[in-house]
Amino acid sequence: MGFFMALIYISRMKYLFLFIFLCFVACKQPAQTKTNIKLSSKAIAPKHSGYGQTVLNNYQKFIAGLDVTDMASATIAAKKYTELFKGENQATRDTAYFLIADNFINKLNVVVDSLNYVNGMSADSLLADTSQIDTVPTPKLSASLLSYGKRLRENGFYVYISEGDSYIGRDYEFSIKWFAPLLSPVLRQYITQLNKDEKEGFQEDAGLTISPGQLVDRTVWWEKFAMQHPHSLIYKAAEENRAAYLSTLLIGMDNTRAADDYETGGLTDYFKEAWAYLQQHYANSQTNKLASTYFRLLQNRQKVKADALLKEYEKKKLI
Repeated sequence: MGFFMALIYISRMKYLFLFIFLCFVACKQPAQTKTNIKLSSKAIAPKHSGYGQTVLNNYQKFIAGLDVTDMASATIAAKKYTELFKGENQATRDTAYFLIADNFINKLNVVVDSLNYVNGMSADSLLADTSQIDTVPTPKLSASLLSYGKRLRENGFYVYISEGDSYIGRDYEFSIKWFAPLLSPVLRQYITQLNKDEKEGFQEDAGLTISPGQLVDRTVWWEKFAMQHPHSLIYKAAEENRAAYLSTLLIGMDNTRAADDYETGGLTDYFKEAWAYLQQHYANSQTNKLASTYFRLLQNRQKVKADALLKEYEKKKLI
């Protein structure tokens, strides 16, 4: 399972309840009266001209009218984005993608996955590799499943698997294709990294599936990216990703833990390798400063002090 899918992946029952709620909301769309954009807590609101605000509100109203039970709505939203924003300024384009289109596709993803589960689609058959359906021998798949796999890919969704159970997640290649040409370099870089991280995977069955070096590379990448763009629309999202990766680097997961012993500490081989790689390649990073202080305590089996340091990091919102 990819890192970002792991963050948002919840139980099937929760998906079903959300699916029912979204369907109810979709049926009630004509009753909407508010047109102002509600900014995500993960975004910083840029300033716009009156016209820029008008076209944003028009796009939001258009999105509100789309069918949240139809995966093709993602492509409809993407085409409308190109139509409305190709002549707009950069701030307006970025806002339209991150605060409207991206949020809508995330919600659509939840419904698409719920429908896949409810309808009992055999999405497992589409898990051959990153190219998904193209490399699966046609005779092994029914015509309906072939069509389903094609529609998923065309509309920006991807079949993932976690603990032996397939589910539908975002394919950021879709955003790269449809939205990136109109986005700022910062937003393009952000989407490209999300796509890379997801396709490489992250964990399976509460155990890390990436190498120690990959975990360190990602943590430092998000640290640098957030530090380089403190006033960007996506700063808060980038900072949350940095904090989540750093937390994993320090603590690990149930089946790939950092502490060799829950009571006394010590450092497992995976995290010894991660620490060595971090010091060798990113000695001057904030990640190295925070991790090295913590790892030394663990290595010296000062578990109580290590735990207290983690609480301090949490209090400062470093993890």
